[in-house]
Amino acid sequence: MKREDFMHAFAIVVALVALLLIAMGSAGAATYDATGTWSYTTGGCSPVRPEWVADSGTVEITQSGDSFTMIMDGEESVSGTIAGAVYTATHSNAEESETYVWTLNPPGDSGAGSYTYSCSLGSTTCSFSVNLQGGTSLSGAYNYYVPYYRGDGEYYSSLALRNSSDAETATVTIIVYNQNGSVAQTVSPFTLAAAGQWAAVLLPKITGGWVHVNSTRKLTGLAWVGQLEGGWPTIMADIGLIGTLSSALTVPHVAQKRYQAGGGWDTTVCICNPNSVASTVSLTYVSPEGTVGSPVILEIPMKGSIAYGLDDMFPQNDREGGSVVIAVTPGVAAFALYSDREAASGTCYAGISASVSETSLRGSYDYYLPYYRSDGDYYSSLALRNASQILPATVTITVYNPDGSKAQDVAPFAIGARGQWAAVLSPKINEGWVLVSSTQKLSGLAWIGRLDAAAYPVIMADISLIGALCTRLIVPHMAQIRYPAGGGWDTMICLCNPNSTAVTVSLTCFGTDGSIIGADSVTLAAMGSEAYELSRIIPGNDRGSGSVTLDAAQGIASFALYYDTEAVGGTCYAGIGAVDPDL
Repeated sequence: MKREDFMHAFAIVVALVALLLIAMGSAGAATYDATGTWSYTTGGCSPVRPEWVADSGTVEITQSGDSFTMIMDGEESVSGTIAGAVYTATHSNAEESETYVWTLNPPGDSGAGSYTYSCSLGSTTCSFSVNLQGGTSLSGAYNYYVPYYRGDGEYYSSLALRNSSDAETATVTIIVYNQNGSVAQTVSPFTLAAAGQWAAVLLPKITGGWVHVNSTRKLTGLAWVGQLEGGWPTIMADIGLIGTLSSALTVPHVAQKRYQAGGGWDTTVCICNPNSVASTVSLTYVSPEGTVGSPVILEIPMKGSIAYGLDDMFPQNDREGGSVVIAVTPGVAAFALYSDREAASGTCYAGISASVSETSLRGSYDYYLPYYRSDGDYYSSLALRNASQILPATVTITVYNPDGSKAQDVAPFAIGARGQWAAVLSPKINEGWVLVSSTQKLSGLAWIGRLDAAAYPVIMADISLIGALCTRLIVPHMAQIRYPAGGGWDTMICLCNPNSTAVTVSLTCFGTDGSIIGADSVTLAAMGSEAYELSRIIPGNDRGSGSVTLDAAQGIASFALYYDTEAVGGTCYAGIGAVDPDL
């Protein structure tokens, strides 16, 4: 038998390791993602087939639905089908009038190791062992996506994950992908204790990419992308953990503008494609008035990502507001990076989550922003986007003081179909919260920032628009620590109570091992709020990681402000969303 026939045979064997055991998403299912490049060695097949000699090489594997394809050593291609948990391929050799059929029942959910395979060649059966390295075993039923990663130069990306289960451990695997879909790093599977938490800076020194998190239990979490100065973080944007892929998404605010006096805003739309086929993406700008622009069409390779700067869409940098609609098949995860790199110290940096696009009928919708500040050099701004394609939205905004009294009522105003509104809110109060009411569904977010002496923004944290109240929430990361050399982290839990009666909220701090390390409670007035510094629970400032659960008898909204006020320039400032553990 010729070597190419052996390669056909062996490539099929490799493919058979790429097993899809049970339909993805079912509880307790074991899944296997074989897309990527595998290396192999084999010991041959003597004495039945002495011409099948020991060999080694690489196999590139892709799969979609019930089909899989391999390219061996960058040359030969073989395809097959998947039926349940069995991978099968047939290769006919006309010269020898033989048909080779290879099938394999699953050996387990691990892709590395030695296995023995049986291959039928006509009436003859040959068995031989194969050693495989590469591929990624994904044993969990829950998948999460972080659409942007950067780790080159002074930039870094970190990740925080919290096990939502209070009773069972979670096994977690993390894969960092390059923009072209190749694997940059696989973090070996590790265990998260019940209610436990894990946080770390990821390692690949790459300019762009994305992160896939797989878990056997539901997780809450987020990522940060930041930049260091003299070893200390100076800018940091937070990215929420995305658990669902979508074919229609909206970035509810964008700006691409340069001001004559210096400064301005940049927006980069970050999209990852966790599928085993390429995605074609349409990006369409919609003006604040609802006018739809011409789409930009982009291709994302399978398992790949893009970071599309809107200066490519608006080379004149002349858009101060509006939104971007993302249409794509198959579904993706997306996020926008929002920055003012020309500000006085070039440090303003925040994220804008992409919301699932949806239309709505006329109704009543309330949204909550748990923190507001506008005293001194601090400011709070708000951006809202009407989700309806055909109907205008009538919107009312109310800013409340912590005691529940009103600081400001913004007169009702209209946002046209697909339109957008953005403004800096005016009440000069130290703290509070914001209620947004609308006749149509909205997407949007708020920012809390600080201006320098020249009135340019230098720090900014983003707060997503919260559309549902919950009696139990998890803040998936917290840190209250001081470093001997200077610097450190503070965490402030921001709570609002949009109810007509007071409510007591229990705060419980968990260590990374899931143990309780502190607890307290706070009473919120009717329609009131509180900005709770975690130093009240952890007075020693000795916790570099962990999580917080919030429990209340009636629904609340919450958000955490995360900052390093002792860093160089005191500019590191980001948000941490409080997440419903049942989502």
